[in-house]
Amino acid sequence: MDPHAEKYYSISPYAYCMNNPVKYIDPDGRKIRGFYIDNQGTVHYNKRATEDAVFIAKAMMRTDAGNTALENLVTAKYPVTLNIQKGKSKMDRGLLGHTDTHINININKSKSSTGKIVITKEIRKVDITLYKEKLQEMVDNYRGMANGTKEMKGPDDLDLLYKQLVPSLEDMFTTVATHEGTHGSKKGANDNFVSTEKAEQSAESAEKKSINQLIIEKNENDKKDKNN
Repeated sequence: MDPHAEKYYSISPYAYCMNNPVKYIDPDGRKIRGFYIDNQGTVHYNKRATEDAVFIAKAMMRTDAGNTALENLVTAKYPVTLNIQKGKSKMDRGLLGHTDTHINININKSKSSTGKIVITKEIRKVDITLYKEKLQEMVDNYRGMANGTKEMKGPDDLDLLYKQLVPSLEDMFTTVATHEGTHGSKKGANDNFVSTEKAEQSAESAEKKSINQLIIEKNENDKKDKNN
């Protein structure tokens, strides 16, 4: 029986995968988030998906790194939301995106003779938000860096990659969603389970892979245009 059946009264609690096991995969009856993976491992979405989630997911699908992060979010054992905020972050105006991880803390007594208290943490829910206005601001900054009309103080490796890409707004959604999606889908990239430094290194690594893949695609397209 589906453990979340009470949330979908129109569907029988005994109906595996909404009576369509060929189209949907639901191995443990977790909450439906509007996305599913078919038998070929391809991510799809249904009518339950929000407009923001569909937009972000399509952006992530543009690179292998982004698609990997998306697949991990879709197959997560906890609910995930993907949101777009038109303004800047109220928490930090420098943020391009934010991953809010809700945690359950379990306190149990060890079964061993010592009877020690064992504390474990599990992810209960993940909310990912991307800030459209800030992303557009960065698009303008990187274009300015590329054409020499703007300078960025102390650009790091990530900035230099973006300068090489000269990203569009869609590109920024692709790469930043990959970064935040990695935070939300990997404990090794989530500061609730590892240090903030290690979490950022892991998420930034995925972001850089995504940028590099977009650069390769851009260069290939440029070559095709020249040949034509």
